[in-house]
Amino acid sequence: MASGRYLETIGWMSIDGIKPKSASQENGPAAAASLSFSRKYMDNNLLGMYYHTGLNKTTFPTKGGEHVSDMIAEARKEMDLDHRHGCAPRNLWMNRAEYPSNASIYSWLQDDVLPDVIVNETRGDKPRLAILNTGGVRFDIFKGPFTRDNTITVSPFANSFKFVPDVPYGVAKRVLGILNSADKVLGAGIADTRLLTIPQQMFAPPSAADEPRLELRSIPGPRPMSRRDSGPDLIAGYTTKDDIGDDGDDTVHEPLTFHHVPNCIQSEIAFPESGEPDAVDLVFVDFIQPWIVPALKLSGGDFGDGDVHMYMEETLTHKLGEWIRENWRC
Repeated sequence: MASGRYLETIGWMSIDGIKPKSASQENGPAAAASLSFSRKYMDNNLLGMYYHTGLNKTTFPTKGGEHVSDMIAEARKEMDLDHRHGCAPRNLWMNRAEYPSNASIYSWLQDDVLPDVIVNETRGDKPRLAILNTGGVRFDIFKGPFTRDNTITVSPFANSFKFVPDVPYGVAKRVLGILNSADKVLGAGIADTRLLTIPQQMFAPPSAADEPRLELRSIPGPRPMSRRDSGPDLIAGYTTKDDIGDDGDDTVHEPLTFHHVPNCIQSEIAFPESGEPDAVDLVFVDFIQPWIVPALKLSGGDFGDGDVHMYMEETLTHKLGEWIRENWRC
C-alpha cells in the first residue's frame, strides 16, 4: 500500500476469511466467503517491527538483511557520507514552521545562506536578486551534527546558477510575485508552476466537498498499539488519512501542523543602503529558467533565453556545505 512521503510508515493490508477450494469444488461454483479487510500504517522503526513479528534484536535480523546493511555501511564509508561539516544550532523546517520565521529553512536560506554564497567575482559589485524554488529543498535540518549525507538529503539536485544581467529593477522586482501567483498569471503554454514547490503542495488533495463519501462498516482488527482509553499524551509524528478515514495508523501520534510555503524565495544582495538600484543581476537556479523568462516578459522586460548566462557552476549542495563549514562549526 502507499505509505508515508519518505517511508515514514509502511502500509500493510490483510484479508481474512478466504476459504480454500476443496477438491470437490474445483469444477463447481465456489462457496461464498465472508471476507474482511484491514489495513495499518506502521511506523518505520525496528521497535514496531519487533512488536508485530514477535521477534527481538537478536532474532529479527536475517543473514540477507545483515549483508545488505553491511553493503550500505561500506558504501557510506567509501563516499564519506558521515563526514561532519558542522553542527546545526537549531531545527529548521520545510513546512512545519511558518515562512517567514526563525524556524523556517527557507528564511534561513534567504536571509543567511544565499547572500553569502551567490557571488560571481567578476560581478561582485552588482546588486542582485537571487531566486530559489522551494522544491529544490527536500528535507528539514535537525539541531546537532550536520554531515555530508545531510547536505545531500536537504539539497539533492545538481543545479547550477544562471542569471540575466542588468535587468531594470522595476522589471526584476515583479518576477517573484509572478512565480508565486501560480498559472493564473503565467497562462497557457508555460510549465506548471506547481513543479516549483515542495512535493506536498504539488498536487494538493481534493477539498472535503470533492472527496467521495464512502459508506463503509467498521473494519475489524486489532487496535493501534499505543491507543489508550484514558487518552495518553501522544508524541507528535506522521499521521495518515486515506479514503477510509484516519484510524489506520498503527501507532497513534499527535498530528503535526504543516504550513503553506511559496513556490520561490528571493534574496536581495549587495543592494544600496538607501533607495533602490537602477538595475540588478537576476540570479536563479537553472531548473527554473522555463518560468523565469516568461515572468520577465510579463513584467515588461524584453528578455529571452539568449539573455541567460552562467553565473556560477557550483551547485547549491556544494555551496551549502561550504557555508556550514564556515558558519556552523562544532
